[in-house]
Amino acid sequence: RPAAIRDTTVAGMGPDEQTDRAWRMWERLRDFDRRNATYVDVAVAAVLFVLCTGWLFDSRAAHPNLGVVAALIFPLIFRRRAPMAVFFAISAVAFIQWLATGPALADGALLVAMYTVAVESAWILVAVAMATLEAGVIMATVHWTPTGNDVKSLVFLTGLAIAALLA
Repeated sequence: RPAAIRDTTVAGMGPDEQTDRAWRMWERLRDFDRRNATYVDVAVAAVLFVLCTGWLFDSRAAHPNLGVVAALIFPLIFRRRAPMAVFFAISAVAFIQWLATGPALADGALLVAMYTVAVESAWILVAVAMATLEAGVIMATVHWTPTGNDVKSLVFLTGLAIAALLA
């Protein structure tokens, strides 16, 4: 065996045993997620809401509108039961946000919803959702230019959308 493989082994375990152990842990986590899907989705939405409000990071900075943050995040609770409906609900809120306010960290809910559509839906629905998300990326780039450069913003936001699709 190459030295790199020997040096990364846990004491007394070979690489195959480590892989088996990691796979068993992954399967346990997936089983827990399936058994407690509603609780997991509520917890994910609650954690995202707290993180996206900005209260944990900087108490002096301006905080986003809590109504917009809640409207973007809380539909995620139902994401496994109705992935396309949740994606389009969050997209509608994001469109209203695009018309009325500025970008927010809670816009990441679109990526979580896109991931769920990709996992749970037929490929044609995934293509429709991805086209919708990319239209939003173009609109956000034109309206806000998050990185200060249109091309960089478009590449960055498209990369995030594709990462959510392929995850």
